[in-house]
Amino acid sequence: MNIVRSDDFAQIPAEIGYTPTAQPAGLAAAARRSNQVLVVEDAPVLARHLAPVCEFLGADIRAIPSDVDLGAALEDYRPMAVIAPFECTHLDGGHVLKAVARHDASLPVMILVGPNPAWLGAVDALVDLLGLEAARGVAGAPAMGEIVQFLAQASQHARCRRASRRP
Repeated sequence: MNIVRSDDFAQIPAEIGYTPTAQPAGLAAAARRSNQVLVVEDAPVLARHLAPVCEFLGADIRAIPSDVDLGAALEDYRPMAVIAPFECTHLDGGHVLKAVARHDASLPVMILVGPNPAWLGAVDALVDLLGLEAARGVAGAPAMGEIVQFLAQASQHARCRRASRRP
């Protein structure tokens, strides 16, 4: 188990990468996406639940707290997908979508809005407004099949992008 600075993020299993601050991971120079799924949340609850799915799909999971500079984390880790709850203390779903739009509008993003249909409408409006190509909001707790499908499509999209950049 990794022990980290925040009580909420203490005891994260080793298979979940943890970044207390956005620090270079050596991927910023790479002009491609990694096999990482970036999970932005206040406590690593979602990342723990997603770890087995990511492992099954051959993806790595990296949990970052909502007070990290997401733009820098996106540059450093070049994830194949981002998953975040709509409500976080420092970085809500709207801010996540804006950071992704500035980084790469084609990056797959799943924003979990919970039971509030107004938030789902807000996410849909932001996705359209920001011109995001592969972002969506999900109401309630997404079914495991929906997460598997989202991550499998993100992985396929990342592989296609990597292949298209080869000389």
